[in-house]
Amino acid sequence: MPYLGRAVSQNRRFKSWNFSYDLMTRGISVKKAKELHEEGIMSISGVTGIAIGQEDKKSCIIVYVKEAKPEVIKAIPKEIEGFHVKIEETGEFVALGK
Repeated sequence: MPYLGRAVSQNRRFKSWNFSYDLMTRGISVKKAKELHEEGIMSISGVTGIAIGQEDKKSCIIVYVKEAKPEVIKAIPKEIEGFHVKIEETGEFVALGK
């Protein structure tokens, strides 16, 4: 089942993704959007991490997945709080020893 979060909008588009513009028009920063939805996104099977990044000079939320299977991609929203969600296949994260 796809993660729906709180008030996730998959159809909203904005002309500018400049950080200050984000705060003025959305009333929420990309950092806050990530924090609000991190637990829900991380609960999706196959998701290994979540981060803040940029795509085409626009703020976005990056979701790291072990394997970009269709069912995993379908479960991840296209946008969170108006911010584009970029999916990156990374494989499994492994902690390195000291």
